[in-house]
Amino acid sequence: MSKKTKHMFYLSMLYSVFFSLFLMYGFLKIRDQGNIFNTNERLMAEQNNKEQEYHNLIQITESTKNDRDTLAGFFITEKDTISFISNIENLANDMGITLETSQLSIKPKTKKTEPQLYVGFNFSGSETAVRQLVLLFENIPYHKSIPELVLTRNADDGTWKGSILLYITITS
Repeated sequence: MSKKTKHMFYLSMLYSVFFSLFLMYGFLKIRDQGNIFNTNERLMAEQNNKEQEYHNLIQITESTKNDRDTLAGFFITEKDTISFISNIENLANDMGITLETSQLSIKPKTKKTEPQLYVGFNFSGSETAVRQLVLLFENIPYHKSIPELVLTRNADDGTWKGSILLYITITS
């Protein structure tokens, strides 16, 4: 091989190495840009999902407003407890029943339960009136439980006596 051929061979080898390095650098840059693009695409998809969830939440909030207002009516607030008891006493009086509040306390909120109003009543009256009062207690439109109800009939005069304990969930 002549000197010129060797020189051209070495020069072409050098160009090939530089060109190969240049191509590898270009491919690495393209791969890095592709990774950045994929990351940004994933972040944009997550952001779009969050925005869609937010819009869905707004729509649900707006569409369930009446339902939430109705449900809120099934709970009494702490400030309404006295008026609640007064209403019960007035209704019992209107029915001709003697009613006395025997227990009144508030069980504070715990990790598992909401605060509750514990209220106990002792009452007496005619059989029909007592039956109506018990039905009233059973159908009070609040979230409640009745852990105790005792009814007795006085044989001498035919009046009925009773006591009831109500646990009513209250909201703050």
